[in-house]
Amino acid sequence: MPGRPFRGFTSARLPPPPEAEVLPTQLDKIVSRVIALVDPLVGEGWHQVCVVDDLELVNRDQPDVVLRVAREAFERALWRLHRRDPRRAALIRGALRRKASVHVIRPMVEAWFFGAPSIFQRDGVRFDARFHIVGGDPEAFESTDRDYIAATEAQCPEWCLRRRKRGDRPKWLGADRVHHPKGYLQWLMRDGAHKACTAYDEAHGGAEALAGLDWAALLDGPRDAPFARALVEDIADGLGQPPALAAWAGITAPETSVKCLPCWPVLRNL
Repeated sequence: MPGRPFRGFTSARLPPPPEAEVLPTQLDKIVSRVIALVDPLVGEGWHQVCVVDDLELVNRDQPDVVLRVAREAFERALWRLHRRDPRRAALIRGALRRKASVHVIRPMVEAWFFGAPSIFQRDGVRFDARFHIVGGDPEAFESTDRDYIAATEAQCPEWCLRRRKRGDRPKWLGADRVHHPKGYLQWLMRDGAHKACTAYDEAHGGAEALAGLDWAALLDGPRDAPFARALVEDIADGLGQPPALAAWAGITAPETSVKCLPCWPVLRNL
């Protein structure tokens, strides 16, 4: 979506509906923006809109719950619209079904970087990376770097001097750091001069890495990155043409595939 990226809605573990109905927050803002982009009556009328959010470690085992929460947020928004203006609600429902989709990254976008090794050509990235792609799937990332796994606060003196501010805490100090690709990338780019002891900046460096991602390398094997492949499949279907990749076909995540729809889909893929 255009403009500054929205804050994600998966930073905390999501409860399954109906408990999740108490989550107005960031997800409702995302839903409202998507509706505005596809609404044929307000002039924006985008051809295709894809919402992409990290599952994060807390939700990596329950993409079905995250996606159900997202789908039901759209359903609630449509119901509120229907009560005010049934005609407009019907038009927007049709537009969402044709143009909008929600995708997730397991567990976070940095996992894709480890599936496309050109990331390690970036300035500041150490070249002694040691990690395991479980079953050939970068979305099942595990670090095997013993130094990283054993890292302590003492290896981030700048953060300690800053009185251990929570917002600056290095991801590589987390309990489940083995499965944390962002934490490991921070570790590979660690720099004691920075407040979080890393030169990796998600908003800028991460965005640049994603913009230059080698999709052919990421989807090289038919079982690689099924959630990423589902996103590529969806965009290709919406544009009516195959991706400009030599070989991209393979297993897609059924949770977000446009070919595994529920009986009454609300979005292109949910």
